[in-house]
Amino acid sequence: MRIGQNPARRSIPAYSPQRLGAASLVYIPVLEGYFADMLAVVELHLRSLRQNTPEVLDVLVFDNGSCAVVQERLLDWHKHGLIDWLMLSKHNMGKTGALNWIFGALPNELVVYSDCDVLFRPGWLERSLEILAAFPQAGMVTAQPDFLPLVDGTMQAHLALDPRDYEISQVLPSQRAVDEYVHGLGEKDKTRERVTGKPIPVAMQRASGCQAVIGATHMQFLARRALLQVAFPLPATLGLSPEEDQVLDRRVDEHGFLHLSTLEPYVYHMGNQVDEIAAQAGRLLTKPLDLSQGIPPFLAPRTLEWEGWPMGWRMLAYLARTSFLRGFFTKMYNRLFQIYSQ
Repeated sequence: MRIGQNPARRSIPAYSPQRLGAASLVYIPVLEGYFADMLAVVELHLRSLRQNTPEVLDVLVFDNGSCAVVQERLLDWHKHGLIDWLMLSKHNMGKTGALNWIFGALPNELVVYSDCDVLFRPGWLERSLEILAAFPQAGMVTAQPDFLPLVDGTMQAHLALDPRDYEISQVLPSQRAVDEYVHGLGEKDKTRERVTGKPIPVAMQRASGCQAVIGATHMQFLARRALLQVAFPLPATLGLSPEEDQVLDRRVDEHGFLHLSTLEPYVYHMGNQVDEIAAQAGRLLTKPLDLSQGIPPFLAPRTLEWEGWPMGWRMLAYLARTSFLRGFFTKMYNRLFQIYSQ
């Protein structure tokens, strides 16, 4: 039997999502061996995303069956505002299985996906949005140049670019871009030999001069939610399958959308350790994350649900949330609820 009326029916407004939503996928089964430093990597990933994104965004983290210690840390970060939405899975859904959940849930107009070992640098969003604006056909935009050929040479959407509006040429990438790309793949000699000194295809919009590398990666990309709704769900039978991962590429291409990336790296693939490059970037952040002090100052301010109320009500709402008065008002609310519900 229901007693009284749920106060949320009329008086509590629903949250309006930001234009931009960011999603990260975390899987840390143990904090030993390969995963020994991963909590530090994930922390730097989230801090850099928050500080180096020039607009307020919603951050979603999907934990894909990590150990209890990791999930407790994620809950702590969620409590203190570093994470907006946190999804904890008891089971490992596989990467594409988790992506099905993520992109089925995010309500934002623009979505940036990132592995949890990606560091965001200043300018990543600005350059990505420039490409998205200059190439209306853009499907996925990665903030790091993609060097390897499009999947199996089967991608065709970029061939439809009108030569009157776009020019395609071969450009030699910077050494820094090459070094960071190879490092992100584990310093493989064969990869370095394959990309060093080799030009990459670049498309340029003639009207604006905006350039973009033809190709994108899955470690990080920006996309419109409307496109992701068309491309998903993906097949999900294995934990980490390159074949299932590439289904997304094919579907984006089949719908006539482009895979593009920036000419210079605005994100850095850290891997499973905080190396000197990542550590240097971390020192440029405002301050180390100290959850014991509450929400860090570099976190973007959130719009309060009482903004726009008369000053008197705003002051009352603020005081009601202080630790001293919260208990008093809660007891008063419970007592009044009992009285008016009788």
